[in-house]
Amino acid sequence: MSATDEDPLFDDDWDAALPLYPAGAAAMGDVPAITLLVAAVGDNVFFDPTREEFAVSDCVLTVSVDYDGRIVGLRTLESGTVGEGGVKRKVVKRIVEQCGPVGKELFESLEAIIQSGF
Repeated sequence: MSATDEDPLFDDDWDAALPLYPAGAAAMGDVPAITLLVAAVGDNVFFDPTREEFAVSDCVLTVSVDYDGRIVGLRTLESGTVGEGGVKRKVVKRIVEQCGPVGKELFESLEAIIQSGF
């Protein structure tokens, strides 16, 4: 058990918070990439899969996307359902092709939230 003076203190006042990056920085490409959790189940691709979708997935990837929708990183995750043959390239290709547009849309949505001032 920690002593009282060792407990971390957090300020949950949004007005006192510092932004991770200034408003408008995304348009200049000056923001970090975001990472999407993506699962494939048959012909279906799920972004931010539920526990159930994750459990029955054929393939699970984390895909990092920059502001322009370019893929800058990709990692596979074990889902526990992949058979002996692994995952077909066409499944990975289908996931990657969808991540660019989804990532770009997500960045635009986040920028709109920042511009609105929450």
